[in-house]
Amino acid sequence: MGVATPITPLFLGSLFQAAFGQLLTSPRGANMKNYKSEPTDKIETNLHIARMFLETPTAVPLAEEIVLQDLAQNCTYRKRAAVHRLLLAFFVEGFFEVKLKQQTLLADEKSAIVEFIFFGCHNGVFMSIPPTGQRVAVPMVLVCHIADGSIQQISWYYDAGTLLRQLGLAL
Repeated sequence: MGVATPITPLFLGSLFQAAFGQLLTSPRGANMKNYKSEPTDKIETNLHIARMFLETPTAVPLAEEIVLQDLAQNCTYRKRAAVHRLLLAFFVEGFFEVKLKQQTLLADEKSAIVEFIFFGCHNGVFMSIPPTGQRVAVPMVLVCHIADGSIQQISWYYDAGTLLRQLGLAL
């Protein structure tokens, strides 16, 4: 097995730059190489959608044909209703006192990347797991592809083992 690369703002910025050719905004507004001084309306819209996720994850605009890949669980969710049910399970029904603490927020004209720490108390049924009462703090990253003001595709990264250990369900 190889050594895992830690997810840091610098790593995410490099990943974003490699994927999309330029870095258009940065964590905490810092100036970075290739930063555009006058973002387009699309970039502002994508940043707004990413910020909306951090404030109210179940209220973000999802395309009807959205595809969400939960890379931690190796699951794919298709269509707005299925993705919305997943977001409800994580951020409303399974965990209470939910807080998403922004670490990094990046966007270009087609995408947004949100790195955050998910905090919550497991007081509801979550993916068939009965409430444990345990508090969790799990780093997560969403890579969102956005068109026409709604999210078309999400790649969701987090360590399921970390979540399960914090729930007392894994070594």
